[in-house]
Amino acid sequence: MRVERDGYLTRETPRPLVGLGPVAGDRPEYRPVDQCSFCRHRELEKPVCDAFPDGIPIVIILNKHDHHDPYPGDHGIRFDPIPPAATTGAVRFFRVFNITDGLVGALWLGTHGEIGFEPTEGHEDYEAVWNGRMRVAWHAGGQPGKFFEHWLNAGNSVSWDTAPSEIAVSLANLRERLAK
Repeated sequence: MRVERDGYLTRETPRPLVGLGPVAGDRPEYRPVDQCSFCRHRELEKPVCDAFPDGIPIVIILNKHDHHDPYPGDHGIRFDPIPPAATTGAVRFFRVFNITDGLVGALWLGTHGEIGFEPTEGHEDYEAVWNGRMRVAWHAGGQPGKFFEHWLNAGNSVSWDTAPSEIAVSLANLRERLAK
């Protein structure tokens, strides 16, 4: 249940913020995409952030205030976008394997710091997992290149693993290569 207190949107029971669409336990409704969803300061499971640890003002959540601009009580912390998940150039990527599902997709890194996860057909749910990992890294001030290198070398060979990195000339080329 949503409750507005002193201009802040709070929830008695926080819900996870993974993806868009119906939220389990709520009436069937779709959440609007707000600027906070694309900010590295946002917490994952509740409507709080570094700027507003007690709750993000509803005017910011509803995009009625652009948080590139100061807002009372934001402690000087403004909107800082997470790295983009799209690129027009070549990408460096590595394939990600799950012990039970096989090839589930690829984590890719663009030449200008863009980063994303491209799932294979039937494994779209893994995109939310990797987006969650990236959001935690951005919240902690992580950089796309370091995140990429960490996960490239972090396969545990038990429940999941990675393949050596490769180069694709575009995201479309990466998608074609994953489909094979």
